[in-house]
Amino acid sequence: MKTSTLSAAMSFIDDDLVSAAVDYKPKRNRLPAPYRITASIAAACMVLAIGVSVVHLQLKQYVKENDIKFEPSTVVVDSNSDGCYGSGPTPEQADMMHKVYQIYYDLFEEKLPWFGTCYYDYETDKTMVGLTEDSLQNREKIQSFFGDIEVTFFKCDYSQQYLQNLLDKLYRNRFFLKVSGVDGYYIYEPENRIVVAFKDAKCYLGVYLVNELCDSSKAVAYQYHVMNDGGRPDSSIFR
Repeated sequence: MKTSTLSAAMSFIDDDLVSAAVDYKPKRNRLPAPYRITASIAAACMVLAIGVSVVHLQLKQYVKENDIKFEPSTVVVDSNSDGCYGSGPTPEQADMMHKVYQIYYDLFEEKLPWFGTCYYDYETDKTMVGLTEDSLQNREKIQSFFGDIEVTFFKCDYSQQYLQNLLDKLYRNRFFLKVSGVDGYYIYEPENRIVVAFKDAKCYLGVYLVNELCDSSKAVAYQYHVMNDGGRPDSSIFR
């Protein structure tokens, strides 16, 4: 074949087709797309389930190793009752409770480093004040707020400022605590503790977060709700 004829024939060949032919690689047999997606989802779910189980067991072990008392809070209710627990305070006692609360607020505003707790116990008809440093001078300072109201003093473990600081830490992280099973938290004055309530007994992630935020403080009491005899979740913390 003449050179000119060969060149003319070659000019009719598409360079892209030649490149495609050279680069062509036969495809391997694969599952149809829907089956591949289903298999991937199943594998991911399996890995996720295993991961969640492992984390749950580790958090449960964390609670045990740190000696965290994660206890139920329950009040047994007679199914035939109207749900009332006792007779409650009289109008006079309710008025005293209000007065003591106002004084408690004034004491809190004073930011006394040794002031621990303050409450009125209507069952014993006593006004209770806890001090971390129970001295005569401190008692006289407190009594000046109460005037003629008789006060019963006792030694307590934690100052009100310390408890409030812990409470502030929890509040600043309330979103993460909520999604991890924390139902609420507050200072329980008679016990001079912060009570953290959880939805159930399996909220180990919430317990872990609270314990880390509060630097493993023994001032925190961990409680979870249980069902009472009436089939209702009980929100009482201390019996």
